[in-house]
Amino acid sequence: MIADGFAEEVRRLLDMGWGESLKSMQSLGYRQMIDCLAGRQSLEQAVGLIKRDTRRYAKRQMTWFAADRDVGWLDPGDVEAASRRIGVFLGRS
Repeated sequence: MIADGFAEEVRRLLDMGWGESLKSMQSLGYRQMIDCLAGRQSLEQAVGLIKRDTRRYAKRQMTWFAADRDVGWLDPGDVEAASRRIGVFLGRS
């Protein structure tokens, strides 16, 4: 994200008038980068927090998905299995 210009994206949004108090600007990564751009933390600190918070978010998602019996995991390359499940879901099989 950083190498692809995330800081510049956040700076442009702020320059366009999107305030840091907006809910969307408080989302993962944005709040840390805003703090960095405002001088409240270094880029290194911001990146560390983004990484930490992303791992925590992913862990919560995996816990949530694991508890949902209706969630089924597929290999991304197994098009046949995906097609079968879609067919079952749509009542075609």
